[in-house]
Amino acid sequence: MTEHFITLSTTEPNNYVGLLKMRQGDINTQTIQATITANGQLFNFNHLAVFFNAVLPNGNVIRDKVTEVDYINSKLNYIVADSFLQEVAQVTAWFSFENDEKIIDSTKNFQYSVIAGWKECIPQGNYIYELSEIQREIEQIIGNKDFTSLISKIDSATTEIVFLDSTKADKNEVAQG
Repeated sequence: MTEHFITLSTTEPNNYVGLLKMRQGDINTQTIQATITANGQLFNFNHLAVFFNAVLPNGNVIRDKVTEVDYINSKLNYIVADSFLQEVAQVTAWFSFENDEKIIDSTKNFQYSVIAGWKECIPQGNYIYELSEIQREIEQIIGNKDFTSLISKIDSATTEIVFLDSTKADKNEVAQG
């Protein structure tokens, strides 16, 4: 396993983390171990959810929840998911600190390079993130036993379907037109 030890700030204008290279296709072998600071001191992000975020060169923004967090020492350990290694390129990334889907703070951006691996030239999508995000939301709903957000999403989708169904033209109308 390759471990990248870095210090990131929420207040400094730039994060100089050195050269981070991660090989495409090396699934669950690249780890970012970050110490988070603010104004030269350890950053207190107790009770906040932490997410690793990146913007791929194609413009897709991807994110994943960080599960290994040491709140006392302001450290986190993130095993880089395959979705962050989709393209051989320079990638811009940051960590965000959130409370109930509201971003409280984030580190300044840093860069990492994805170098060619066995997946080179295989087009990738953002499906890995989307599935893991759906799984995380479902687990959160089940854990909280609060189905209101799920019911709200279903109601919204139902309303859109009813609207689309009522505004579509049937083939007889099209044939007459």
